[in-house]
Amino acid sequence: IVTELFGGRLWHDGARFLFELAAPRFQLRVLASGTRSAKVLQLMEGENLIGRRRAPQQHERRLTLGGDELISADHATFTVGDGDQVFVRDTSKNGTWVAAAGGAEERVRRERSISPGDELRLGITRLRLERVEGAEDSKE
Repeated sequence: IVTELFGGRLWHDGARFLFELAAPRFQLRVLASGTRSAKVLQLMEGENLIGRRRAPQQHERRLTLGGDELISADHATFTVGDGDQVFVRDTSKNGTWVAAAGGAEERVRRERSISPGDELRLGITRLRLERVEGAEDSKE
């Protein structure tokens, strides 16, 4: 009921349920491949850890990507702050790759900013950073 009234998000951190009041401004769209259908992972404000591991540890915000053995258990961290950019930090052994719209793919070294429309590759999984529809209205 609360999520419908306030537009927030309820999630579980492995030990308890937590509520995010601010609606997400960005999302990662998993681009469909031959065996998988496309899905969307919402990036909440703060750190979002993405990888193969399903169970979050302590207070982390975990996004799980299954079906790709080349994705590390804790592959990358996506940080959403107050501004209009998202930062990605590679924490994997196989690397995280980014390509700006129409640009060449580059490996993320430590941390870098990404913008809506940029495509990422984790293992063989491809994702695109998108702005959540209606997110511009929620900033006012």
